[in-house]
Amino acid sequence: KKDKIKTSVSYETAETLFSENRFLEAELALDTLISQTPNDPASWRLKGLIQASRGNVGEASKAFQTYVQTSANSEEAIASLKKLAVSKDNTGSNIRQAANQALINIEKIR
Repeated sequence: KKDKIKTSVSYETAETLFSENRFLEAELALDTLISQTPNDPASWRLKGLIQASRGNVGEASKAFQTYVQTSANSEEAIASLKKLAVSKDNTGSNIRQAANQALINIEKIR
């Protein structure tokens, strides 16, 4: 039970750091979280967003693919990536590019 609470706080911390554009700190917090709970889809999605925001499109695409895999290839996860791939608001072009690349790679696997 303690681990669950600690994990959610770590995710919240990473998410807050990301929203404050503190990408390196967010990634460090998230890497700790992923080492504790490697099958948490939300963590992999956030890792993709962080990587893309740091300009690491290839790594972001891999994280997005892992996000879909840890979601058991759920339609919700794929829909989330599709939304990122076409987003015109505050989403950076690196995020759109990484989401598109992940979707292409997922289609090749399916």
